[in-house]
Amino acid sequence: MKFTTPVEANATSERNSQDEMTKYGITHVAADYYHYKQYRYTHLNDAIAQAERELANPLAGGPAKPVR
Repeated sequence: MKFTTPVEANATSERNSQDEMTKYGITHVAADYYHYKQYRYTHLNDAIAQAERELANPLAGGPAKPVR
């Protein structure tokens, strides 16, 4: 799932956010997300574990559908 906002809103919001972050000493760290079906995970091992649980249980909905 990808959400977008107009470029102008992003630029203004980014400047305000950066000012607030500097003021309070807050840092930003980029994070990777792993998608499995409709779920999002921050740890690859969690996504793999869920896929394995579903594949082991025939009532769980079958194999994963690839994300495009």
